[in-house]
Amino acid sequence: MNRMIGLVPLVVLAACGAKKPLDTLVDEAGPGSGEVTFLLLNDTYRLGTDAAGRGGFARLRTLRESLPGDVVVLHAGDLFGPSLLSTRYRGEQIVDVMNHLDGDGDAFDGHMFATFGNHEFDKGEPKHLPGFNSRLQESGFTWLHSNIDFAADVVGDHRATEAIVEVGGVKVGLLSVTLDSTGAAFVEGFDDPVETARERSAWLRSHGAHLVVALTHQRLQGDIELLTALGPEGPDVVFGGHEHEAITQQVGDRWIFKGDADLTSLPVVTVSVDGARKEVSHRLVDMQAEGIAPDAVVDGLVHAWVQRFKQEHCADEGKPDDCLDAAIGRTAVDLEASELVIRKHETNLGDFLTDRMLEAFAGHGAQVALLNSGSVRLNDRMPAGTDITEQHLLAMLPFSSGMRLLEVPGSTLLAALDHSVSDWTGSGHWLQVAGIAFTHIPDAPRERRVGRPTLLATGTPIEPEAIYRVVVPEFLTFVEGGQDGYTMFSPEQEVPGSREEFELKDLVIKALLDAGSEGIAPALEGRICQTGTPCLLRVD
Repeated sequence: MNRMIGLVPLVVLAACGAKKPLDTLVDEAGPGSGEVTFLLLNDTYRLGTDAAGRGGFARLRTLRESLPGDVVVLHAGDLFGPSLLSTRYRGEQIVDVMNHLDGDGDAFDGHMFATFGNHEFDKGEPKHLPGFNSRLQESGFTWLHSNIDFAADVVGDHRATEAIVEVGGVKVGLLSVTLDSTGAAFVEGFDDPVETARERSAWLRSHGAHLVVALTHQRLQGDIELLTALGPEGPDVVFGGHEHEAITQQVGDRWIFKGDADLTSLPVVTVSVDGARKEVSHRLVDMQAEGIAPDAVVDGLVHAWVQRFKQEHCADEGKPDDCLDAAIGRTAVDLEASELVIRKHETNLGDFLTDRMLEAFAGHGAQVALLNSGSVRLNDRMPAGTDITEQHLLAMLPFSSGMRLLEVPGSTLLAALDHSVSDWTGSGHWLQVAGIAFTHIPDAPRERRVGRPTLLATGTPIEPEAIYRVVVPEFLTFVEGGQDGYTMFSPEQEVPGSREEFELKDLVIKALLDAGSEGIAPALEGRICQTGTPCLLRVD
């Protein structure tokens, strides 16, 4: 789509791909006086609402329209995928819907900015570059990439290293930071986040910015370290994503804001500027509790995309148009797949999935199964009696779900458990487990956060020198640029002759069919013992 670029309140926008300051400075800024409101969204994988009616871009449009003044909309990354529709459209659907958030699907939105999340690069092979470029060209808003060095063949008229926009008498300077976590062929590298923020903050202020904002997609600790290291040399406010959990944190006189994934809650932040003085007020908008009605135009667009996906998918499968709604099985209990739970706690769905992994390799002596929660994308709670459809499974496991059996020393297994509980802020590297139990004490010193790791089959402690057979997703071992931080695993550890080519999704389908009309009924067993949860470990 060719988009019209109208008159927008941009003071200066750095050239696409440029890493050097522009040659011409803007007019010297006065002291600056006024206020600007920011609306933050991050980690959006679903166009519409979940089963409980939470979220949805149609409600986001209504919320934006209800806020006074020229609101600056910020997207902190992860919008091309992974999602059910992105398996086919690679983010085209979400870019199209975002283009309509200003009420005009054809006009350029000078008040909306996005940065790249790690999942923007899930399709990182050279053959995927045309699609990536198409998404950038279709975007009617500005993409920031301050610390990303793209290859020369990445295009996009609305791509910039930084920008300044004037709103409410305040010149807002924007920079971005994306965590280094990709093996995309068209990304040459990532500059250091702290040094990037230092350099770009100085550049923005020298070009007249009264307020400097960083739009980031990295872990919370990275945002904290950035503000701590830079102080007044860094951004005034950080708007971030990646954790999928609403976070508000003050670091000195500076602030960090993050929202929940899939628009279930959104930070609305107003910054009042009076010379060097800046005051921040904020609220977290619950997109369901506050009764925000969906915008009719955006709601219709969302519905059209969803219906198109269903029809095209089913046609490719040679099935009726409603094939994705056909029940494969059912659940007899509430099945917990909400990201805010499954990324921080053991859940009955996590137990169910890892049990299938362990059973599949039982003939090869498997003792433990580990599954990173970030690979489970449903982000919903399925009530007892729900028919589980093909659409549920495609949304739950949108990635390739191959598995491998590894043989590793106990020290490696313990290192994996330690990594699982690190940065306990709703990260996708949190593990669901089978065949093992341990205690998790979030507030303990790091060396004591994982306690009493025990092999359930024998009731014996995990010994650092002993050898164990562990089933893991292929992603944690064999995917270049992946692994979710589990660098202790490698292809060389695979048990010879153990490879099975079926996927976890196949095992789930078989279990649903075997359960028949009674449905599956996994229980929360207490493999990960936390305060107030069941615990399989005997308490002396």
